[in-house]
Amino acid sequence: MINLDQLAAVTDDFVKKNIRVLQIHRFADGEFDHLKRLERWAELPFGARVADLGCGIGEVARTFKQLRPDLSFCLVNISEAQLLYADPAMQQYACNFLNVPEPDGSFDAVLFCFSIGHEDQAEAMAEARRILRPGGILFIYDMIRKSGNNKIMEDVSYTVWPREHMESASIGFDLDYYMEPFDSGSYGEQILGDDYEKFFGGTSPAIWRFIKKG
Repeated sequence: MINLDQLAAVTDDFVKKNIRVLQIHRFADGEFDHLKRLERWAELPFGARVADLGCGIGEVARTFKQLRPDLSFCLVNISEAQLLYADPAMQQYACNFLNVPEPDGSFDAVLFCFSIGHEDQAEAMAEARRILRPGGILFIYDMIRKSGNNKIMEDVSYTVWPREHMESASIGFDLDYYMEPFDSGSYGEQILGDDYEKFFGGTSPAIWRFIKKG
């Protein structure tokens, strides 16, 4: 269970340091260029309505919208404190992303950017499948586990599994592509110091793009 008070305090601290993208990897210099790469990899269809599940403070959606004014976003986050930092013009739900209060087939795309590990991945992907239209895009940026276990990550209510675990949970989806972007870990070490290896040792960043079957 996520400690929401602790999450709010950590978020406030990061924002004061001008850290708005709450992700531990960087695939380019600076937050904007990092998110520009994620937007390109997501390949969202023109005019898409997008659900950002576990959206943090909404910086991914805000930047994607800056890059792609044709997109519209629905932000979903269990933390009301984090949503206070998000763009108020975007639709928002303060709720668990396993229970999005939208009808079936409401979205053209769903994002999980460094968030799906807070819940059971199979349940999260099932909810994404429910709210996506046939042919809709599921874009996941997270991690895979190559060694070790999740014992330390339990302290932050997160789990990371091998690649096969995520893909075995993708019932009702076709895998469009998978990649493991390079990250030296220098950004994570800068932010977390020795705790970076403690929490993220044995993991690697990973990207999936799935398409919901018709």
